Amino acid sequence: MKLTIGKQRFGRAIRAAHAFSDSAEARQKFNEGGDVKPFRYPVTLLATPIGLEVSAGDGGAVLTQRIPAGVAETGSVSLDTQALRSALVRPKARDIVTFEAHGDAPEAAMAACHLLDTDQVTALEPVPIASHDSPTVQLGEHLETLPAVPAAELAAIIAETAFAASADPLRPYLNGLFIESRDGRLRTVATDGSRLAIRDTNIPLAAFALPADGFTGPGAILPLKPARALQHILKGGGCTAVELWTGGARFRCDAGDVATQFADWIFPLYRRVIPEGRMKSAPIDLFMLADAVKAASSGPRSRGRWPKVTLNGRVTLTARSASGRHDGEEKLLPLTCPIEGDAIAFNGWDLEDAGRAFGRVRTAIRYTTSEHPAMFVSPDRPELVIVQMPRPA
Repeated sequence: MKLTIGKQRFGRAIRAAHAFSDSAEARQKFNEGGDVKPFRYPVTLLATPIGLEVSAGDGGAVLTQRIPAGVAETGSVSLDTQALRSALVRPKARDIVTFEAHGDAPEAAMAACHLLDTDQVTALEPVPIASHDSPTVQLGEHLETLPAVPAAELAAIIAETAFAASADPLRPYLNGLFIESRDGRLRTVATDGSRLAIRDTNIPLAAFALPADGFTGPGAILPLKPARALQHILKGGGCTAVELWTGGARFRCDAGDVATQFADWIFPLYRRVIPEGRMKSAPIDLFMLADAVKAASSGPRSRGRWPKVTLNGRVTLTARSASGRHDGEEKLLPLTCPIEGDAIAFNGWDLEDAGRAFGRVRTAIRYTTSEHPAMFVSPDRPELVIVQMPRPA
């Protein structure tokens, strides 16, 4: 195979492939002697007459990216993403590079691979891939293909719920997006145990197209990593075909495909934490609050240093002190929230995420007491609801 390709675009695709195939379980590999060897993350390059396909797998999911390229000779080869990344970040004289691999094996396992960047030639060692390690995924039986969804709409649906998903490996049943059929339409849900994001859509979805979930009825968990990878390729625009299978889903769009198995976990009965009944309501500009929290906070965004936002007519932010308590410096933010009763306190970073999800629209908080979950809603965005657990005021 031989092709010419834009270096920056090629580099972005390889970085995305590396992030997709990387996992905490595979960062180190032990041999029989107990020595630690760096784990290699293979990526498969397939040159076709219409361009280059970059594929990477992560157990139950596969990411395929399609990149425009000038293909002189078709073929395929598997390489280590880290070695290819290192070759692509070296100083360049131009943005167009040439990649070539020569060999007789079907997967070019014994091929000689070179990356030519002006007067620099980098030799790359192919990575033999066993059949069980190849970037493929078994999805089961095809059930339904949903109508084509604009890429921008699907990206927004993911972004407005994925932020609330948990990244805690000890709670894998929260490490993804729960999809279900609500009144014949697609609904996505995500939670990390302290906040809950619910996004309704106008995308038709029949309940029979989803597996039976133990608690909530028909539904499935889309793992977070494939969902994030889908956001990456949706930047290419166009429309996306969504295929539902008995064991997973496949998303096909102009810039690539994502195929993933559903997580083998049961999503919690999230409807129990949605506030109901008579509630008080007060307007609050979440988007302005997001900007204020970001401007007033310093240091990295980490769990140990998250600030606290207190609503009590006025809006104040309190930083976590060195002792670990929220008794550090207090700042008055340029917002108001005319709530009734006791003060209500929330995680400031969580409210910033909520503000980004809603965007520049009118928002309000609905609540019963300062000890119970509160709900953030918008008359301009009735399809989105964010439920937030309060913190001790």
